[in-house]
This record gives sequence, C-alpha cells and structure tokens, in this order.
Amino acid sequence: MNRLVSSRELLAEFFGTLALLFFATGVAGAGIFFHAWHSFFELALITGLGVTAGIYLAAPNSQAHLNPAVTLAMAAWRGFPVAKVLPYILAQVTGAFGGGSLTYILYKGSLATHHSPEGGGALPQFLFTSAAPGLTYTEAMLVETVLTAVLTLVIFAVTDSGNKTIPQGVWGPLIIGLTVALLGSSFGSLTGFAMNPARDFGPRLFAYLAGWGNAALPGDFYFLVPIFGPLLGAGLGGFIYEKLLQPVRGVKTSPSKRSEAAGELTHGK
Repeated sequence: MNRLVSSRELLAEFFGTLALLFFATGVAGAGIFFHAWHSFFELALITGLGVTAGIYLAAPNSQAHLNPAVTLAMAAWRGFPVAKVLPYILAQVTGAFGGGSLTYILYKGSLATHHSPEGGGALPQFLFTSAAPGLTYTEAMLVETVLTAVLTLVIFAVTDSGNKTIPQGVWGPLIIGLTVALLGSSFGSLTGFAMNPARDFGPRLFAYLAGWGNAALPGDFYFLVPIFGPLLGAGLGGFIYEKLLQPVRGVKTSPSKRSEAAGELTHGK
C-alpha cells in the first residue's frame, strides 16, 4: 500500500460509503416492499441524509469523498495526492458493495417474494439505479453529468476556506446531503440520481455475484452511464468552480493547501 495512504483513511472511506449505500438502498427497498414512502422527495431526502451520515462517519480520518468522481475531481482541481486516488476509489467501491450486500441480507426475506435470481430473473431494483422509460442512454448520460456537476460545485464551495458565505465545519456535510436531496427530488426520477460511480456499480457487482449475472451487468452496457456520467460531471463542476466561481483571494492559495483545507472543513476544524 502506498505510504501516503493510511489504513484509517481507507477504512473511513469504506465505512462512510457503506453507510451511504446502506441508507440509499435501504430506503429504496422500504418503498418497493412496504410502500413506506409516498413521494420521490422522501426517497431523495433519506438518501441525502445518508450521504450526510456517511460524511460525518468518515471525516475524522479521511476527506470523506465517498465517491470516485469527487476523488478524481479533487485530484484534478484541488491538489489531492494522485497516489491516494486508486486506494480511495477501491475503498469506496468495496464500501458500496458492502452497503448493498448488507441491505440485501436484511431484505432477503422480502426479496424472495418479489424477485428470483435463478435464471437471470427480475432484478432487485432497490440496489442500483436505472433510466426512466423512453430515456435514451445519451439523455441519461446528460442527466447524470449535469446533476453531478451541480453537486460538485456545491462540494467545492462548501470545502473552500475562502468562501465566507458558506457555513463551515459541522454544517458542511448537511449542506452536501441536502443538495443531494434537492437534486434527487428535482431530477432523480429520470435516472435514479446515482451521481457516484461506486453508488451504482458496487451494488450491481454484488447482485451479479449473488446470482443475477448478466441481468445485473447487462450486455447493453447501461451500467456504464452512472459511471462515466458522474466522472464527467465532477470534472466539469470542479473546473467551473475553480476557474470561474472561486472567490478572489488577496494571497493565492495552492491547490494542495485547498485540498488540506477541504479536509479540515469536513472534519469541523
């Protein structure tokens, strides 16, 4: 393991992402199996608060990215160490896998009455995202790109020590979570508002190994949309903030220093 990456950082990213997926897939399962929510807003709000919980859990030991797209954007625009990128992403994807598998275990009894994996049967749709009927892959890619760009803009704003209009410290994770809820409520019905490659791929990989096979990772390759859409969107959002919206500073701060500041802000320091 690269010496720049501590085991605590990776465990924080793993468990933070696990918590995010546990709540996101859990609330989806509650709606499917028990009609526990009556509008998409409820699903989006719980998912957003799950993001907040994951950030609070991870932030004491890592920068609480919980999202490969955010990690790459931070490396591209905020000086996040390149050597940490792959370990962070692996921790996030395995955490998402763990969160999806834990939800599956808890809902397994209910799932048995709704779906069957034998022979590639109906999918456990609460584990991952899908496009609305009639939405083309290009349109779905655009949705995921735009939503992730907006989310990344907010993340960059919240973690920018030079942005004095944003409540910082412990409020940052809540603002990020509520932004996820806003985006999910407004546009989530189009694609399921993944906005995070690990959020979709981790549970898909679990479903593939759990018996759904090619139905979880289909030959039509839609599963690439919630991977590449967020990656493009995060890069775009980071570019827009850093090059067009970043507050003017009297003394120029290096990207690496802003990356360190981002960690301190999410830690509540």
